[in-house]
Amino acid sequence: MPLFKKENDYYNSYTDDAAYFQEIGAYTIEDYKRDTEREIALLKKKLEENDKMLQEELKKSQEEMKTTYQNIYNKFGSIEGVADCLKVSLDHVKKILNLK
Repeated sequence: MPLFKKENDYYNSYTDDAAYFQEIGAYTIEDYKRDTEREIALLKKKLEENDKMLQEELKKSQEEMKTTYQNIYNKFGSIEGVADCLKVSLDHVKKILNLK
């Protein structure tokens, strides 16, 4: 264990992994750059996928909201009835139902 602790303390004395591995000759700056660029590309891809998924969820929620407003409008027959029922402004109802 003392040998492991000594090696661990030595490793922890470096500010980044690349410097440590370069020091011991096992990892070059080019390796670090390549791996870092790969990690960044993967993170960008995940962010794009998440953004796409969130956009789809938002669109679905907006469509559901519009359907709900439309159903209430059909029941009351006026945008005033929808606004009163949902406790929202007339402008909000017009916006959701794409009315002017």
